[in-house]
Amino acid sequence: MDAQEAAALRRALAESQAALQAKDAALQAKDASLQAKDASLQAKDAEVISLTQQVQQLTVQRSAERQPVPLRQSNLRPLQLMSARHTGTSPSKSSGSQSYLLEANGMALYSPGALPLLRELSSNCFPEALAVLSSSQLLREELLYPLMTAYTPKWIDPIHRPAELMKGSMTASTLHKIDSDAAGAIASFGGFQLPWSCKPELLAPAKRWRRPFAGELKSVDEHMLEELATYAMVAMQAALFAGAPPGCATFLSSPPVAYCLAGFPFCGFLLAVEWVGRACVYPVSRPFFLGSDEHSKAVAALLDYNYEAGAVHLPLQEPVFKCWPEEKEEEVVEESAAASGGSSSQTATAGSFAADLSKWRVAWTVKPIEQLRFRSEGRANSRSSSRSSSRSSSSSSSSSSSSSSSGAASKKVFVKVTSARGASQSAFRRMYEAYSALAEARRLEEVAGPAAADAPPASLLPARLLFGSGAVAVEMPWCAGRDAVLEDFTGGGADFWGPIAAALTWLARHGLLYTDLRPPNVRLLHGTGACAEGPLAASEVVLVDYDDMVLCKDITSLEAFEAQLAAAQQLLWPQGSTEQRFPEPYTGRYPQLREALQQPSMQWARASES
Repeated sequence: MDAQEAAALRRALAESQAALQAKDAALQAKDASLQAKDASLQAKDAEVISLTQQVQQLTVQRSAERQPVPLRQSNLRPLQLMSARHTGTSPSKSSGSQSYLLEANGMALYSPGALPLLRELSSNCFPEALAVLSSSQLLREELLYPLMTAYTPKWIDPIHRPAELMKGSMTASTLHKIDSDAAGAIASFGGFQLPWSCKPELLAPAKRWRRPFAGELKSVDEHMLEELATYAMVAMQAALFAGAPPGCATFLSSPPVAYCLAGFPFCGFLLAVEWVGRACVYPVSRPFFLGSDEHSKAVAALLDYNYEAGAVHLPLQEPVFKCWPEEKEEEVVEESAAASGGSSSQTATAGSFAADLSKWRVAWTVKPIEQLRFRSEGRANSRSSSRSSSRSSSSSSSSSSSSSSSGAASKKVFVKVTSARGASQSAFRRMYEAYSALAEARRLEEVAGPAAADAPPASLLPARLLFGSGAVAVEMPWCAGRDAVLEDFTGGGADFWGPIAAALTWLARHGLLYTDLRPPNVRLLHGTGACAEGPLAASEVVLVDYDDMVLCKDITSLEAFEAQLAAAQQLLWPQGSTEQRFPEPYTGRYPQLREALQQPSMQWARASES
């Protein structure tokens, strides 16, 4: 190799070294840049954590200071779940919180309060052992401990644990009968030590030389259901209640329902949120892996429904509504007695009904309004949905046809609105059941025709229940006249008590028990009554206000009627509570009514059952 070749090689080597040094410097610069970015990201993470903590602190602080927000503002967050035990206390006692908007104890799948379509969807997706729990209870691990050992491998002999957080727990060494010395003597490689003092939640003692079985439950924050229901209610307001004419509120002939996906890491299930005064949450599918075929099938099974044809717009400004509780300012004397419910001793509050929808619980018209008309019921988009929705939609279609056939009187109606603050969830459930059953009974009698000989008496009015955003409304024909008074009840004869007895027995024959019989719930048309001269015609005594009716069965005698009435009144208004309304069945207070109910013309069983 000559000198020139050696020099060329040295130059090439120097250039290679220079290139490598340059690349190394570039890599070092990139590494420094990445380190700077990583530091920046860590700083941002710390900032996010700090902001999250501040938001949580502010949320807790504001939750304690929060005041009720009017429904019309559509501001439903944050909500508080109410316990399933919250059935005997008025929702007005909830410390001014928004909790009355959401009661999610509707997870009890076998409760008759669920919509027919939801019962069809969820009839087989939950075991009965879970169906007795409220939705908030379903999220608490300790209540599900007994179910962890409901099914175990056949070679395992589990220890069944009660539904309490600490009761029945034991350490792993106690469970598997391995003391600390024996555990320490086990040869384990890698330098790790297992915590034999831990407390397994599924109590399945290990069996020698067999495959063990273990389990773990983790509680889920119940705000998950709260947020799901909130998102669903916001979407229902956008889809079903927005766009009403100025000064009006939209009401629907069928309960509004939305579907939700409750997802956990890699698995989930579907829920339905049903809004009948208050929102209820129901599971409507089995659990599935997200993105799986089961996920696809569960979503495909959801039932569609078109609410447009069953929507009506209730005017909020005119006529004047009477509100309870009332405002103290700008009171005006009621021009005519309230029809179909409410006490005539109260005064109406001008404009307060629409001015602030959060300050009253119940409101009703004190002047007749035009009948709320809409087209025929919306049709579900599947045959199965049509079947499952028929019972719920009959509440409006049947009563609508009944009121339309009643002549000129059907053009003027009475409307009573009960807001979410006005009743508990269980009361809204009973209202839905009662009005649906009443409409179905009328529909069946209309289909049977005159040959059935069991048409509703004139003393029983057609009524339909409508569903709004955080409220329900009852529409029934307007009855000109006056409320009955105590003198009518104590001095009334057969002309007064006969129509009432006919209404009570007709309802009992059709599985409905009227519980709230008192003077304001009886209307005397044209102002006549026991305190006026002349007998009453059967069509001049009308029983109204069906909100507190309950379902009943097997009433074949007056004695059975009184027994179920006493039980229903104790359920609705427990003795000794602030809500107690009747110390005894009303048949014991009014012997003239009992006498009327004993007449041979008062049949307790339907002709087909006699």
